[in-house]
Amino acid sequence: LAPPEDRALRLAALRRGGEVILTPWDDEELRLRLYRSLETHSRLRSLHSQVEELRRLSVTDGLTQVHNHRYFQERLREEFRRSQRYDESLSLILVDLDHFKNINDAHGHGAGDRVLREVAASLQHSVRETDLVARYGGEEFAVLLPCTHLPGALTVAERIRKGINELHAGPEGALRVTASLGVSSFPHRAILAPEQLMLTADEALYRAKREGRDRICLHPPAPLFSAPPSRAG
Repeated sequence: LAPPEDRALRLAALRRGGEVILTPWDDEELRLRLYRSLETHSRLRSLHSQVEELRRLSVTDGLTQVHNHRYFQERLREEFRRSQRYDESLSLILVDLDHFKNINDAHGHGAGDRVLREVAASLQHSVRETDLVARYGGEEFAVLLPCTHLPGALTVAERIRKGINELHAGPEGALRVTASLGVSSFPHRAILAPEQLMLTADEALYRAKREGRDRICLHPPAPLFSAPPSRAG
Protein backbone atom coordinates (compact mmCIF):
# COMPACT_ATOMS: atom_id res chain seq x y z
CA LEU A 1 0.00 0.00 0.00
CA ALA A 2 1.40 3.40 -0.96
CA PRO A 3 0.11 6.95 -1.23
CA PRO A 4 -0.07 8.29 -4.81
CA GLU A 5 2.74 10.78 -4.26
CA ASP A 6 5.29 8.22 -2.98
CA ARG A 7 6.81 7.29 -6.35
CA ALA A 8 10.04 5.85 -4.85
CA LEU A 9 8.10 3.41 -2.66
CA ARG A 10 5.96 2.27 -5.60
CA LEU A 11 9.01 1.65 -7.80
CA ALA A 12 10.81 -0.25 -5.04
CA ALA A 13 7.80 -2.53 -4.58
CA LEU A 14 7.55 -3.20 -8.31
CA ARG A 15 11.27 -4.03 -8.54
CA ARG A 16 10.75 -6.68 -5.86
CA GLY A 17 7.88 -8.25 -7.79
CA GLY A 18 5.20 -6.85 -5.54
CA GLU A 19 1.84 -5.30 -6.24
CA VAL A 20 1.28 -1.57 -5.73
CA ILE A 21 -2.08 -0.45 -4.41
CA LEU A 22 -2.61 3.27 -4.01
CA THR A 23 -4.24 4.57 -0.87
CA PRO A 24 -6.99 5.17 -0.28
CA TRP A 25 -7.81 1.93 -2.11
CA ASP A 26 -10.89 0.69 -3.87
CA ASP A 27 -12.27 -2.54 -2.35
CA GLU A 28 -13.03 -4.13 -5.72
CA GLU A 29 -9.58 -3.28 -7.08
CA LEU A 30 -7.96 -4.77 -3.97
CA ARG A 31 -9.99 -7.97 -4.33
CA LEU A 32 -9.05 -8.36 -8.00
CA ARG A 33 -5.36 -7.74 -7.33
CA LEU A 34 -5.31 -10.32 -4.53
CA TYR A 35 -7.08 -12.83 -6.77
CA ARG A 36 -4.54 -12.23 -9.54
CA SER A 37 -1.64 -12.70 -7.12
CA LEU A 38 -3.05 -16.00 -5.87
CA GLU A 39 -3.61 -17.16 -9.44
CA THR A 40 -0.01 -16.31 -10.37
CA HIS A 41 1.28 -18.17 -7.31
CA SER A 42 -0.77 -21.24 -8.26
CA ARG A 43 0.61 -21.21 -11.82
CA LEU A 44 4.17 -20.94 -10.53
CA ARG A 45 3.65 -23.93 -8.23
CA SER A 46 2.24 -25.93 -11.13
CA LEU A 47 5.20 -25.01 -13.33
CA HIS A 48 7.61 -26.01 -10.56
CA SER A 49 5.91 -29.41 -10.28
CA GLN A 50 6.13 -29.91 -14.04
CA VAL A 51 9.83 -29.02 -14.06
CA GLU A 52 10.48 -31.49 -11.23
CA GLU A 53 8.61 -34.23 -13.08
CA LEU A 54 10.54 -33.56 -16.29
CA ARG A 55 13.79 -33.72 -14.33
CA ARG A 56 12.76 -37.06 -12.81
CA LEU A 57 11.86 -38.46 -16.22
CA SER A 58 15.18 -37.30 -17.67
CA VAL A 59 17.15 -39.48 -15.23
CA THR A 60 14.81 -42.50 -15.14
CA ASP A 61 14.70 -45.61 -17.31
CA GLY A 62 11.19 -45.75 -18.73
CA LEU A 63 10.79 -49.53 -18.51
CA THR A 64 12.24 -50.39 -15.11
CA GLN A 65 11.84 -47.03 -13.29
CA VAL A 66 15.40 -47.18 -11.94
CA HIS A 67 17.95 -44.57 -12.98
CA ASN A 68 19.12 -44.50 -16.58
CA HIS A 69 22.56 -44.84 -18.17
CA ARG A 70 23.20 -41.11 -18.48
CA TYR A 71 22.43 -40.39 -14.84
CA PHE A 72 24.58 -43.32 -13.74
CA GLN A 73 27.56 -41.91 -15.64
CA GLU A 74 27.09 -38.50 -13.99
CA ARG A 75 26.85 -39.99 -10.51
CA LEU A 76 29.81 -42.29 -11.10
CA ARG A 77 32.01 -39.29 -11.89
CA GLU A 78 30.67 -37.31 -8.93
CA GLU A 79 31.05 -40.14 -6.42
CA PHE A 80 34.53 -41.00 -7.67
CA ARG A 81 35.70 -37.40 -7.24
CA ARG A 82 34.18 -37.30 -3.77
CA SER A 83 35.82 -40.60 -2.79
CA GLN A 84 39.20 -39.34 -3.98
CA ARG A 85 38.83 -36.05 -2.14
CA TYR A 86 37.76 -37.51 1.19
CA ASP A 87 39.73 -40.78 0.96
CA GLU A 88 36.59 -42.93 1.09
CA SER A 89 35.73 -46.28 -0.47
CA LEU A 90 33.53 -46.59 -3.55
CA SER A 91 32.37 -49.89 -5.01
CA LEU A 92 30.64 -50.82 -8.24
CA ILE A 93 28.65 -53.96 -9.06
CA LEU A 94 27.70 -54.81 -12.64
CA VAL A 95 24.80 -57.26 -12.96
CA ASP A 96 24.06 -59.08 -16.22
CA LEU A 97 21.13 -61.48 -16.60
CA ASP A 98 22.17 -64.90 -17.87
CA HIS A 99 20.77 -66.13 -21.21
CA PHE A 100 18.28 -63.28 -21.34
CA LYS A 101 17.98 -63.57 -25.11
CA ASN A 102 16.53 -67.06 -24.63
CA ILE A 103 13.71 -65.58 -22.54
CA ASN A 104 12.82 -63.11 -25.28
CA ASP A 105 13.05 -65.78 -27.98
CA ALA A 106 11.00 -68.39 -26.11
CA HIS A 107 8.44 -66.23 -24.33
CA GLY A 108 8.38 -62.93 -26.23
CA HIS A 109 9.64 -59.45 -25.46
CA GLY A 110 6.69 -58.74 -23.18
CA ALA A 111 7.87 -61.51 -20.86
CA GLY A 112 11.40 -60.18 -21.08
CA ASP A 113 10.22 -56.71 -20.09
CA ARG A 114 8.41 -58.13 -17.05
CA VAL A 115 11.58 -59.93 -16.00
CA LEU A 116 13.58 -56.70 -16.26
CA ARG A 117 11.06 -54.83 -14.12
CA GLU A 118 11.08 -57.54 -11.46
CA VAL A 119 14.88 -57.70 -11.42
CA ALA A 120 15.08 -53.91 -11.06
CA ALA A 121 12.69 -54.04 -8.10
CA SER A 122 14.76 -56.83 -6.52
CA LEU A 123 17.93 -54.78 -6.91
CA GLN A 124 16.37 -51.79 -5.19
CA HIS A 125 15.25 -53.97 -2.29
CA SER A 126 18.81 -55.30 -1.92
CA VAL A 127 20.58 -51.97 -1.40
CA ARG A 128 20.46 -48.90 0.84
CA GLU A 129 18.67 -45.67 -0.03
CA THR A 130 22.06 -44.00 -0.46
CA ASP A 131 23.12 -46.53 -3.12
CA LEU A 132 22.35 -46.09 -6.81
CA VAL A 133 20.67 -48.67 -9.05
CA ALA A 134 20.67 -47.98 -12.79
CA ARG A 135 19.84 -49.84 -15.95
CA TYR A 136 23.11 -49.72 -17.82
CA GLY A 137 21.72 -51.13 -21.05
CA GLY A 138 19.70 -54.09 -22.29
CA GLU A 139 19.73 -56.74 -19.56
CA GLU A 140 22.65 -55.16 -17.67
CA PHE A 141 22.35 -53.13 -14.47
CA ALA A 142 24.86 -51.12 -12.46
CA VAL A 143 24.85 -50.70 -8.68
CA LEU A 144 26.99 -47.91 -7.23
CA LEU A 145 27.84 -48.19 -3.52
CA PRO A 146 29.28 -45.02 -1.95
CA CYS A 147 31.33 -45.39 1.24
CA THR A 148 31.49 -49.16 0.74
CA HIS A 149 34.70 -51.20 0.77
CA LEU A 150 35.19 -54.47 -1.11
CA PRO A 151 33.98 -56.87 1.63
CA GLY A 152 30.80 -54.84 2.02
CA ALA A 153 30.27 -54.79 -1.75
CA LEU A 154 30.66 -58.57 -1.91
CA THR A 155 28.00 -58.98 0.76
CA VAL A 156 25.63 -56.79 -1.27
CA ALA A 157 26.49 -58.65 -4.48
CA GLU A 158 25.65 -62.01 -2.93
CA ARG A 159 22.37 -60.62 -1.61
CA ILE A 160 21.59 -59.39 -5.13
CA ARG A 161 22.46 -62.74 -6.71
CA LYS A 162 20.30 -64.68 -4.27
CA GLY A 163 17.44 -62.21 -4.62
CA ILE A 164 17.40 -62.64 -8.40
CA ASN A 165 17.56 -66.45 -8.05
CA GLU A 166 14.51 -66.38 -5.79
CA LEU A 167 12.37 -64.40 -8.23
CA HIS A 168 9.30 -66.03 -9.70
CA ALA A 169 9.53 -63.98 -12.84
CA GLY A 170 7.68 -63.70 -16.10
CA PRO A 171 4.22 -65.08 -16.98
CA GLU A 172 2.68 -66.82 -13.96
CA GLY A 173 6.08 -66.78 -12.24
CA ALA A 174 7.28 -69.63 -14.43
CA LEU A 175 10.69 -68.26 -15.42
CA ARG A 176 13.84 -68.89 -13.43
CA VAL A 177 16.36 -66.07 -13.70
CA THR A 178 20.04 -66.03 -12.79
CA ALA A 179 22.66 -63.32 -13.06
CA SER A 180 26.41 -62.93 -13.28
CA LEU A 181 28.05 -60.14 -11.29
CA GLY A 182 31.34 -58.27 -11.49
CA VAL A 183 32.60 -56.25 -8.53
CA SER A 184 35.33 -53.63 -8.33
CA SER A 185 36.27 -51.23 -5.56
CA PHE A 186 38.21 -48.01 -5.08
CA PRO A 187 40.81 -47.31 -3.76
CA HIS A 188 43.02 -49.70 -5.73
CA ARG A 189 46.37 -49.05 -7.37
CA ALA A 190 44.94 -49.95 -10.80
CA ILE A 191 41.97 -47.58 -10.47
CA LEU A 192 42.78 -43.90 -10.90
CA ALA A 193 39.66 -42.73 -12.74
CA PRO A 194 35.95 -43.61 -12.86
CA GLU A 195 36.43 -45.20 -16.28
CA GLN A 196 38.89 -47.65 -14.74
CA LEU A 197 36.45 -48.57 -11.99
CA MET A 198 33.91 -49.33 -14.71
CA LEU A 199 36.43 -51.26 -16.83
CA THR A 200 37.63 -53.47 -13.97
CA ALA A 201 34.05 -54.28 -12.91
CA ASP A 202 33.26 -55.17 -16.53
CA GLU A 203 36.31 -57.45 -16.71
CA ALA A 204 35.16 -59.19 -13.53
CA LEU A 205 31.67 -59.60 -15.00
CA TYR A 206 33.13 -61.16 -18.15
CA ARG A 207 35.00 -63.72 -16.03
CA ALA A 208 31.82 -64.58 -14.16
CA LYS A 209 30.14 -65.29 -17.50
CA ARG A 210 33.09 -67.30 -18.78
CA GLU A 211 33.41 -69.38 -15.60
CA GLY A 212 29.84 -70.64 -15.64
CA ARG A 213 27.41 -67.77 -14.86
CA ASP A 214 25.23 -67.37 -11.76
CA ARG A 215 28.26 -66.25 -9.79
CA ILE A 216 30.26 -63.28 -8.58
CA CYS A 217 33.78 -62.39 -9.66
CA LEU A 218 35.82 -59.43 -8.58
CA HIS A 219 38.76 -57.30 -9.51
CA PRO A 220 41.52 -58.40 -9.05
CA PRO A 221 40.65 -61.90 -10.36
CA ALA A 222 39.27 -64.26 -7.73
CA PRO A 223 35.82 -65.88 -7.71
CA LEU A 224 34.30 -65.19 -4.32
CA PHE A 225 30.76 -66.54 -4.39
CA SER A 226 29.32 -69.00 -6.85
CA ALA A 227 26.25 -71.13 -7.10
CA PRO A 228 26.52 -74.93 -6.89
CA PRO A 229 27.55 -76.40 -10.25
CA SER A 230 24.09 -77.91 -10.81
CA ARG A 231 22.55 -74.44 -10.74
CA ALA A 232 24.85 -72.78 -13.28
CA GLY A 233 23.26 -72.43 -16.65
